[in-house]
Amino acid sequence: MAQRSDSCVSSERRGALPLTSRRWKNVLANSELTDVEFAVGRQCGEVKLLRAHKLALSVGSDVFHAMFYGSLVELTDKPIDIPDIPPDAFTNMLSYNTLYCAEKYDLPWLAKICTDFVLVQLKPDNCLTYLENAVRWVPDCSIAIERCLNLVDEFCAAVLQSDYWPKLERTTLETVLQRDTVSAEENVIYLAVEK
Repeated sequence: MAQRSDSCVSSERRGALPLTSRRWKNVLANSELTDVEFAVGRQCGEVKLLRAHKLALSVGSDVFHAMFYGSLVELTDKPIDIPDIPPDAFTNMLSYNTLYCAEKYDLPWLAKICTDFVLVQLKPDNCLTYLENAVRWVPDCSIAIERCLNLVDEFCAAVLQSDYWPKLERTTLETVLQRDTVSAEENVIYLAVEK
């Protein structure tokens, strides 16, 4: 059996793909023709009403499909409550680029794209932010967690001076301090903890 290549797609269809992509972006950005509303962010201190398209969400996610057309269907005109996701993150998920939302709504292909993006972005000055989010939000992000901890070990002095260091949650601070593979001297670590 011959493998399919791009040459099998006509030039007319290849030209239509970017147009289709632009049209879907317009559909996502436009509340016209929407048929579902979400109340997003109650637990985050900010509730925002977001409109979306059931069909677009259902095509990309089995969870949304079940919510709108399957066993989880709710017959109500009230907005669907999404209390635990910040409005910006949910908006991004609707545009297809937030890891936590991808995990929550069973979009594994999106989760992989987001994880790959995070791995490319990791640096000593941002690894603590990614570490906390990977531990807190994502069920299985062991690769990102391991890479973050490797950066903590290798560039500990720089990590301890990052802007995020003073904002660390206690559990993350304990995780960093319990490592016996960090490269910083004790007095540097002590001063950072005191800070």
